[in-house]
Amino acid sequence: MNCSDNSSENIFLEISIQSTTETELSEEELIDKIAMGFYKIYGTQCNVQFFNGKPCIHVEFPSKEAFAKIYERQYSMYVFLFDEFLQENLTISSLFSEWLNKPNHTNEYGTFENYLVLRYRTNCLEIMRQFYEFSAKINKFFGSRIINEELVDGYLRFIHTKEDFEILLLPGNVEEAWEATFKIRGADLDHPLIQKFFATIRKWKSTVWEKEKRD
Repeated sequence: MNCSDNSSENIFLEISIQSTTETELSEEELIDKIAMGFYKIYGTQCNVQFFNGKPCIHVEFPSKEAFAKIYERQYSMYVFLFDEFLQENLTISSLFSEWLNKPNHTNEYGTFENYLVLRYRTNCLEIMRQFYEFSAKINKFFGSRIINEELVDGYLRFIHTKEDFEILLLPGNVEEAWEATFKIRGADLDHPLIQKFFATIRKWKSTVWEKEKRD
């Protein structure tokens, strides 16, 4: 269902675990980590609930605008990065070739397994679609190995490795999060392209994002 189908109904987002190869943490502990990461990134508290004995996150928003707001900062940043940086620096993806070429995790039968598959369910799909389609387009240049598959009422997110999951939970401070991301993915932070990337991020924060916050 789209947001416009029933304007009186609150918008909701649910996040649950479809599968995982994690052996040390329980599903409840993984969900707690996601809830904490969601708060650090978006500033929104999440309720952890249980359905049929399985934990999930449930968040409600009073309006479509409130739901869109949790994505607007990252979306604004991605658009700016594409316009101001990526179109002229597509070779940055080569800095993450070693990370991208790491062997896939396989089970005892030699079959590839994702570290984690998350199920995102919502009654406002178009907001998520706009963000995930564009962010996936951008993140592939920076070594992302998370695949988003659209469903009729949300997304499946296939998270390749535990490192990809840790990156997904990085806090909302933009520069610190990107620096941690590049370190995990083995990039040289002193490389001229990386330095130019951070200069672009600082430009976005001081111009576009500051203006959007005032508006």
